[in-house]
Amino acid sequence: MADVAHVLERTDTVFARWVWEEKPHKRGKVQARQWHIENEYHFQSLLFTIVKPWLPELEEEQYLESTGVLQPRADLCLMSLALLIEVKFWYRGKSVGNLIEEIAADVTLYLKSKAPYTSLIVAIWDDGVRTEEHESLKRGLLELTGIRGVVVVNRPSWMP
Repeated sequence: MADVAHVLERTDTVFARWVWEEKPHKRGKVQARQWHIENEYHFQSLLFTIVKPWLPELEEEQYLESTGVLQPRADLCLMSLALLIEVKFWYRGKSVGNLIEEIAADVTLYLKSKAPYTSLIVAIWDDGVRTEEHESLKRGLLELTGIRGVVVVNRPSWMP
């Protein structure tokens, strides 16, 4: 589990080669590419691309046992470790409190007493680059039962 968290913590290193062009790299009918991360699904796809070759058993978008009328769906799942990776996109207008509350609700659905998963790592894309708030966010989330790690990845400063 610590190794999974470590790989997720190193996600920001991929941006050294993340395609970001002002002008096309080649001549002809080639367009400039700028790989935006604009929502949770973009970030989840990036994490899946990074982790899947390392852990082939990684599954995504797995429906879990329903809770009443709610049908929870986990983002990234590693059954062999009984581990879920909850992926969140921290939008610029959302507070630390709102984000903790949202994740706490997910934890109660994902880690129920009869659930096959017992642990969760939270991976958060910080679109507002609020590094001064990361420590209180991590501290708050790690107080929740079952959360074994919190990784916050900042939007690179050159990515609008």
